[in-house]
Amino acid sequence: MKTVNFKDTRIEYLDVLRGIAIILMIMGHIGFGYIFDKYIHVFHMPIWFFISGWFFKVKENEKIGKLIIKYAKSLLVPYVIWGILQYPIWLLLCRTPEDDIWEPLRNLFWMNTNLIMPIAGALWFLTCLFFAQVFFSILLRKIKNTLIIIMIVVFISTCGCYWNRFASFRLPWALDTAFVALGFVALGYYLHQEMKRKIVQKAFNLTLPICVIAFSINGILGLLNGYVNMRVGTYGIVTVFWFNAIIAILVYWNGSRLLYQYMEVRKHKGLNWIQEIGKNSIVYLCLNQLVILVLSKILVALGFSDIPLGIRGVILLFITLPILYKIEKIFINSCAKILFGK
Repeated sequence: MKTVNFKDTRIEYLDVLRGIAIILMIMGHIGFGYIFDKYIHVFHMPIWFFISGWFFKVKENEKIGKLIIKYAKSLLVPYVIWGILQYPIWLLLCRTPEDDIWEPLRNLFWMNTNLIMPIAGALWFLTCLFFAQVFFSILLRKIKNTLIIIMIVVFISTCGCYWNRFASFRLPWALDTAFVALGFVALGYYLHQEMKRKIVQKAFNLTLPICVIAFSINGILGLLNGYVNMRVGTYGIVTVFWFNAIIAILVYWNGSRLLYQYMEVRKHKGLNWIQEIGKNSIVYLCLNQLVILVLSKILVALGFSDIPLGIRGVILLFITLPILYKIEKIFINSCAKILFGK
């Protein structure tokens, strides 16, 4: 297999990677059992922060205030819009007589990592990424020594990993998780800067047999480590979490590259579909839990609640993905795309 030229093909197969990550996220929200849930939490959030760092760009003359506004438009605007829009649906479909009517909105604007949100609990990722990008932007502009930046990032990320063990409270808007995310953003950024080095080239051009071996190691370590979930701030053994997350990033990065090359040669129709999911992943992030909720209630009403959980999950997945794809097309191809920060 020839070595990949990052400048020529990284966008195409990274859209495949993002598409795979989104599908795994949707599967996690549908629910495919504890083992699957524990496994995907090892890497599916770190991958997103890593990709963000990989594409991170620094404009020397761009002021911090202007950058914050840019990040707010692309991340905080869809966060607030879709959090508020899903609130009345929560009142209609989810609220029980015992629920505090205002609690989801309080959590939307404060402690968004506890899932007491208007349906879309995954929206916490947007505020987390916002803070991580702002932190990294400030570091790159205020400090010119790369080694010092890396030392600060390692310190902040380590503090984030141990926050829940020593603090009796969570920080608002996933700020403590953003400390950890900062490490993955920086990792993606600096590896991209060093992509001409042979060792980096080799890491991002693994062969299929090595990917399979690394995938097996990743799975074993993921199951042996404690429960990992960046949203709730649990990382098991922190060193194992980081080591395993990096292995997983390389495995799925290379797996997506190999899958892209395989499907491109064969002109597979599914390639455009999965790339489209990756390109407009924010639509799936904001709306997947709403669609899953509505479809789940419909399936229950139709009598599907008696079939095994795994089969019901597969049915739900194969209905959810096409619906989200249609919704994505409607929004992204119209002026309504501003609702997603585009």
